[in-house]
Amino acid sequence: MRHYRIISLLLSSFLLSSCVYHKLSSYKKRSDYTFPSGKFNNVEKAIKYKTSIDVLNKHFTGLIIFKKTDAETRHVVFVTELGMTMFDFVIKGDSMTPVSVFEGLNKPQTINALIRNFETIFMVKWGNKNLEKREKSGKVALYLKEGKHERFVIDGGEKESAEQWVFYKRKKETRTTYSPEFEHIKLKQYGLVKLYIEMDKINE
Repeated sequence: MRHYRIISLLLSSFLLSSCVYHKLSSYKKRSDYTFPSGKFNNVEKAIKYKTSIDVLNKHFTGLIIFKKTDAETRHVVFVTELGMTMFDFVIKGDSMTPVSVFEGLNKPQTINALIRNFETIFMVKWGNKNLEKREKSGKVALYLKEGKHERFVIDGGEKESAEQWVFYKRKKETRTTYSPEFEHIKLKQYGLVKLYIEMDKINE
């Protein structure tokens, strides 16, 4: 019985994923578009977010600090409420790599998941790329295809949350929601490895 339940869950997940992908891929291309610089790459001062991370049955809370260290380099640092640095990731160009990771998180699967998802949250892959601007029923979406990954950002306007969907081989990988002005951010990773990140901006 448990075997059939697992099959049923996997099948329903696949059908939902296909439905979401079909809906987003039905947006029609209107023009090419260049994202000159990511939203976060424009900042000169450090941005801080009160953050919770759930990964591999572990729960962490603290601060994510996004800071610019020079013209080409940015860091994403996660510090616990006790002041312990859990990880420091550096962004150069369109990639993010680890500088340091706390021993409790220092496993390849965990590091890869965190890097991949913080690249998504901070839109690292979008800068200086040839994108497509698409539209459907008055809604605007940006589309980026890189190898087997496809990314969609749905513009929420001034009042509604924006969404970023990432698919791998047309199967949904993550969904990220951004409140207007990026005050609140949530990311959910789908698949066998569950990961959830929630961030609230600290206005100083």
